[in-house]
Amino acid sequence: VSIYGMIFGLMSLAKEEDVLLPKKVLRWVGGFLTTILVLMGPLWILRMIPNILSNQPAETYGVFVMDLGIVFPAIGLITVMLFKNKAFGKILSGVALIKTCSLCLTWGFAEIYGPLVRQLPIAVEMVGSAAFFTIISGILIVPYFKTLKIPKRR
Repeated sequence: VSIYGMIFGLMSLAKEEDVLLPKKVLRWVGGFLTTILVLMGPLWILRMIPNILSNQPAETYGVFVMDLGIVFPAIGLITVMLFKNKAFGKILSGVALIKTCSLCLTWGFAEIYGPLVRQLPIAVEMVGSAAFFTIISGILIVPYFKTLKIPKRR
């Protein structure tokens, strides 16, 4: 039900000019979303290569596939729309920030909890990456929602 609510809500926007987001916030959010794609896409592919070559899927293989097949393309489309100053990009960039914050927070906890349960060393670089993306997305959510303006329909 929620996906249809979002689609109809977005379709109800009269004009693209109606949605206002300051250029500074637009650039910061767009730059951050681009950073996610530039850093995480290759990292996920590099982490999958040994499993692919050994023909042994890892426990987290589904996460990689879902991120590379759904999440990253969605973030890419949102980022392009955002940099083109499109209303959908401005609105969906907030969704991407919230999604990034929640996904990276759970990813960070998983990177700590999984090794502790299995008594393996914690991958500090992965915990650090998750923490970085969680903190930055959490910080960017505040000015995004403070400055996003969607005028009421007449």
